[in-house]
Amino acid sequence: AEIILDKGEVYSKLGNYELSIQCYDEVLRSGGFEENSWEIGLIYKRKGKAYLSREDNIAAIDNFDRAIPIFESFLDETDPNDFTETNGEDLVSQYEELVECYTHAVQIRQQSSEPPLDEIGRLCFKLGNVFVLMNEHNEAIPWYRDAVFVQTKAFGHEHIAVVNSLHNLGNCLHAIGELEESVSCLEEALKLTSMILGDDCEEVAD
Repeated sequence: AEIILDKGEVYSKLGNYELSIQCYDEVLRSGGFEENSWEIGLIYKRKGKAYLSREDNIAAIDNFDRAIPIFESFLDETDPNDFTETNGEDLVSQYEELVECYTHAVQIRQQSSEPPLDEIGRLCFKLGNVFVLMNEHNEAIPWYRDAVFVQTKAFGHEHIAVVNSLHNLGNCLHAIGELEESVSCLEEALKLTSMILGDDCEEVAD
C-alpha cells in the first residue's frame, strides 16, 4: 500500500492527476491502512488536491470533507502542548495538514454560486481555533474576523456562533497586546450573550 501511495504522489507531482487518483483509490480499496487512520486522512487530502488541480471542485471538496473529521479525531486525542513526534509526524505538521484541508474547503465553498455561509463560517472558526492551538494568534485573528462577518450574514448578529467567534477574537487580540480592540470584542460578546441567553445565564455570570 505504501509503494502504491508513493506512486500516486509521484504521478501528482508530474501533473498526471488521473493516474495519481487511481493509485489513491487502489490504496483505499486494498485495506493496507487501518480505517480512519492518519494515513487514510492523508490519502483523502491528496485525492482532494489532485481533483482540485483538475478543477473538479465537487470531487475535491468531497475528499477534503472526508479527510477533515479523520484529522480532527486524531488531533483531539493529542496534547497541543506536546510538540513531539506523533504517529511518525511532527504535531505541528499534523495541524498544518488540517489547516490545508480547512482552507481548501472554505475556498471551494466560497466559489459556489450560492455559498453555504453557515458552513464557511464554521470552517473559518475552526481555522482560528487550530492556529490558536499552534500558538499562532496573528494567523488566527483574520479567520475569526471572517467567521464573525460570515456568521453575521448567515444568522444575524444575535447568534451564539457570532458570540463564540467574537469571544475567541477578543482573546487572540489580548494575546498579541491589542487590548483596546480586545475589550471591545469581549464586551460585544458579553452583551450578545446576555441578549440571547438572558442576564442570569452561567456564561454571562462568568
